[in-house]
Amino acid sequence: MLVQGGNGALHNNFELFVKIGMNHEHWYRENSDAKTPWLKVGVVRSVDPWRDCPAVVQSTFNRNFELVYRSTYHQLRHVYFDQSSGWWNDATIFGPVDPVGIPGFVQSDRGAPGDFEVVVVNQYGQAEHWTKHNSAPWTREPGEWYQRATFGADFAFGGPSLVQSRLGGGELHYVGTVTSGAMRHYRYGASGWTLENTFGDNASSAPCLIEGTYGAGNETGVGNFELCVAVSDRIEHWWRYNAVPGAWNLSAVFGAQVRRVVSLLQSTYGTNLELVAERTDGAYQHYWRDGGGWHTGPIVT
Repeated sequence: MLVQGGNGALHNNFELFVKIGMNHEHWYRENSDAKTPWLKVGVVRSVDPWRDCPAVVQSTFNRNFELVYRSTYHQLRHVYFDQSSGWWNDATIFGPVDPVGIPGFVQSDRGAPGDFEVVVVNQYGQAEHWTKHNSAPWTREPGEWYQRATFGADFAFGGPSLVQSRLGGGELHYVGTVTSGAMRHYRYGASGWTLENTFGDNASSAPCLIEGTYGAGNETGVGNFELCVAVSDRIEHWWRYNAVPGAWNLSAVFGAQVRRVVSLLQSTYGTNLELVAERTDGAYQHYWRDGGGWHTGPIVT
């Protein structure tokens, strides 16, 4: 997973966490100079091996890196990098038995500091929503993850496609790929998780979803949803206008030899979209989109 965090000379470096063979690797790009290459930080210390790439946020806990990944203990594992001590720490194991794919993971604005929210597909093709409450009043043991909901059916792939939107004052939104190859978009509101849209076809992996600034009008407006997904070894870019929510629209098809998209963000580089995809040869490749469209970047690893 890719984040633009608070590290580096300008506090805007790209930080990438990926599984390469048996290694759990942390890579970065020093963004004070756009020509700086991707560099390997090192191997992430963890309690048990990753079964897949992790979901990552840089949290309000002193900018710690928080990782959630599928563990060889057949559940999800939460670990974090303490910026003060420079050590990786185990938080806990939680979630369904034998989850599928990369989980969706955000720090929401529920509570202060905000709660951690995870949505992951279980072995039965349903999506499970888990929460770690991070502030008083404590309704559960501090640090405990608990399941809030199960929703949907027939999910074939789950990925880093959970966002907290400005819609509805902070709704959660999740998109997963079902067995037919279509994508289903769910919204978490006052009545729980409900199906919003079904769109696309022939998707061969899970999508990545963000809410960007395009379409927002100003810094307090609701931005468009931006989604990228692998279809037949290429990447499809979809978007949805959120000021008046409507249909999903296919914007572009690009790339080659793509197995899946593992991360998507909107960076401080002219509000460019930045994407990392896993190739069919196991390498990870950076793509970005500016006003001229999508461009193929370097192979990172």
